[in-house]
Amino acid sequence: MKIITLTMALLGAFFIAGKANALIIAPTDTAPKTGIEIQEAYAYVTPLKNPAAAVFMIVHNHGMGNDRLLDVKFETAGRTELHTMTMDNDIMKMRKVDGYDVGSHKTLSLNPMGHHVMVFDRQNDWNDGDVIQAKAVFENAGVVTFPVKIVARGGKPSTQGDDVHMQHGHH
Repeated sequence: MKIITLTMALLGAFFIAGKANALIIAPTDTAPKTGIEIQEAYAYVTPLKNPAAAVFMIVHNHGMGNDRLLDVKFETAGRTELHTMTMDNDIMKMRKVDGYDVGSHKTLSLNPMGHHVMVFDRQNDWNDGDVIQAKAVFENAGVVTFPVKIVARGGKPSTQGDDVHMQHGHH
């Protein structure tokens, strides 16, 4: 009975705040505690003959504690690496990193000219309009499932609709 009362109180708080569409309730869902939100996840069209693809997204930490993005996994890919890119004397340098910190009430942007996820050993082409499911692994929030929209090179996904908008973390 306490769980139902708490759930109803949380639902009431979110409806009052106008955020009912941003809450996903499940028996083990800790989204209200973790506050991790992933938006605008996308990758460019990439044929299978290319050895790697890059994924970009915006990660919001609405939670009270700091977190760290440790990994991103795809069922249709062999492995991934978190990378960062820098410019040094007009030379572009990319290097693997162990994770990205996402401070409390902060936003992490993964984009083509900075942090990004490299995806290796894909099992199929990534074609314009495809949506691929991914799982981000966070140190504290656990696993956050989110869609990655495949777009033409230079494009970016629309923030309209639910296909690429937001999902919340859960263990």
